[in-house]
Amino acid sequence: MHPEVEKVWALWEKEQARDVLLSEWRGLHEAKKKLAEEVEAAAAKTADSTAARDAIAADEKQLNRKLESYQKRLARAKKSIDTGTASDFRLAQAQVEQCTAIIDEVETELLEVMEQLEDAQELEKRAQNGEAHLRHRLEAAEKKHDERLPTLKPEFEGATSVRDAAREGLWRDSLSRYDMLRKKKLAVFAYGDGATCSGCHSGMDGTRYSTLHRDVELVTCRHCGRFLRMKEG
Repeated sequence: MHPEVEKVWALWEKEQARDVLLSEWRGLHEAKKKLAEEVEAAAAKTADSTAARDAIAADEKQLNRKLESYQKRLARAKKSIDTGTASDFRLAQAQVEQCTAIIDEVETELLEVMEQLEDAQELEKRAQNGEAHLRHRLEAAEKKHDERLPTLKPEFEGATSVRDAAREGLWRDSLSRYDMLRKKKLAVFAYGDGATCSGCHSGMDGTRYSTLHRDVELVTCRHCGRFLRMKEG
């Protein structure tokens, strides 16, 4: 392998080792951040479900008070009729009929509200369970982050120093091309077997392929700019 190719290849290997650590670092941070956002959203959902349940419970309480009130009125009207103490029998009888009708309506409405309350309580329970599950996951992610970071940080700093050292001694053009490929998030190297770049699948002219095959100088793809090398073996 051409000496400059060896140097660029060595740099890329050290860069990739550093990238693995950087990816882990970012992954730990992003996992915490994402779960924290999910917990916040889940907490808001739980609060909304609790508020909805409280509103329905308040309606149920109001209906129960109304039902109790008309049941008492009905009992008084019936008692006045049964004991003959009603000052106006027809009016008392009308009160019995009116109270009975209203009680029927309230009881029907109350049954519906009770069903709504049961559904709301189930939704609230699900929201609470979902929030608790996410909080548990967040705690695990925070623990993993806090346990790994003390060793990950020096590992990353060491890998960065090794990477920086590998840049020394490279040709200026090589570094410029290398940094350009990295900025574009492209693989730095591609294989040039079969007179084709494995990176962009473009063909190479005979002269370029011959130069690569003889390994007498640094060769790059004229289409994608990657450094080219032959597969070993």
